[in-house]
Amino acid sequence: MTTQVKTPTCSRADCPPETDLAELLDATTPAEKSEWMTEHVGECEGCQKRLDLLATAEYPILAEAVRGLNSEPIPKQSALWAALDDVVGDSTLMP
Repeated sequence: MTTQVKTPTCSRADCPPETDLAELLDATTPAEKSEWMTEHVGECEGCQKRLDLLATAEYPILAEAVRGLNSEPIPKQSALWAALDDVVGDSTLMP
């Protein structure tokens, strides 16, 4: 039996569709829409949750681990930075 993940809903009438949120994640949102969407997501808890689900769909275990790391700074010598670099492919993440 598979578990269904319930997609969060938004209570605001001006929430963007999921395809627009995916474009925002991929940095392919047109410039004229990007500023509005970024501001909207910053204020809308429903869209924040929807964006989080989209962002973590491919690597849910990594996403859950990263969420728990916000309490203390991660040491520069931590193996986490190399692991993130391997997954994301962006060495600019490393401090």
